[in-house]
Amino acid sequence: GASGTCLIADDALQYDRASQGLLRALPQLLGRRLTKLVVSADGGFFPNRSDRARLRPGEIDLAGITRLVDQEGIAGDTAALAQAINEASGGNALGVTQAIVAVREGAEGPAPLSDPLSWRIAQLPEEAAKLLQTVSALGDDAQAELLADLADGELDQASAELLVKRGLLTLGPNQALSPAHSALAATVLQCMPRPQRSAVHARILQVMQRRGGSVFVLAHHAFEAELESLAEDTLDLLVAAGDQACRWADVETAALTHYRRAVQTARWRLLMSEEDERYLELSLRLGRTLAAAGHRRAAEVVFKEVTGAAGRQPRLAERARAALSDLPPK
Repeated sequence: GASGTCLIADDALQYDRASQGLLRALPQLLGRRLTKLVVSADGGFFPNRSDRARLRPGEIDLAGITRLVDQEGIAGDTAALAQAINEASGGNALGVTQAIVAVREGAEGPAPLSDPLSWRIAQLPEEAAKLLQTVSALGDDAQAELLADLADGELDQASAELLVKRGLLTLGPNQALSPAHSALAATVLQCMPRPQRSAVHARILQVMQRRGGSVFVLAHHAFEAELESLAEDTLDLLVAAGDQACRWADVETAALTHYRRAVQTARWRLLMSEEDERYLELSLRLGRTLAAAGHRRAAEVVFKEVTGAAGRQPRLAERARAALSDLPPK
């Protein structure tokens, strides 16, 4: 029989607007070809049509949780345990599976079941916890060589093996380590005291600067480090990253993210006045990017704010008024 093609687009809401537009147009562009398009997004990404199936992850009911508990061979009152997991997780698949793993690793009582990931992280040996924190801060595909640089020596293989064995990290090509789930990375970072989290990002920034990391990576870690001593450098990196994203026509995601963070850094970390020329220039950049991304109302608000605040900067006020007049009609 005839064979077809399956195209998969994960986390489509994170794509830039041009890529999202291409995805939405693909069904028409492909015509009658034997192609299946699988897109991970929210329910409104595509218009309703009878030839498009919508799949949503369902909850695991009590019977399903009971079966999972029984399959693990956990001793004791499995019915009561399944009921407790059901009440704590609400049937969320990740919550259910992590709660079962936590019980298998020795968790007792209701507290670990309500937040099993945090409990599991807290049980790790110190060196393994540090490695998990570093990989979570780096994101996907943390290369062994980079992790060794960050550790001032060599990668702690025993910790890496333990984290992979416990299902907290995954091992990819070239021995790259990644968090097993995005929720895991978020939980790890949230559990860290702010000074510790800042230190991890600052260390990554230092090493990545030495290794010639991309401006996007440097800007991200500088911003997440939240260090007053890095505020000026952070602002410069964020603006450079936003400018680079604009050159690549990625205004919807990367450019907006970096310009918003630049405005936030200028206002609340460097404590720039709303009338400061640099702050107004940043706001104009943000407004132009919002307009280019199709966020007309948001761009209008920004341009009006600049116009109102630029009393001592007539040149900037005029540019803001010109930008307002260039906005498409409502």
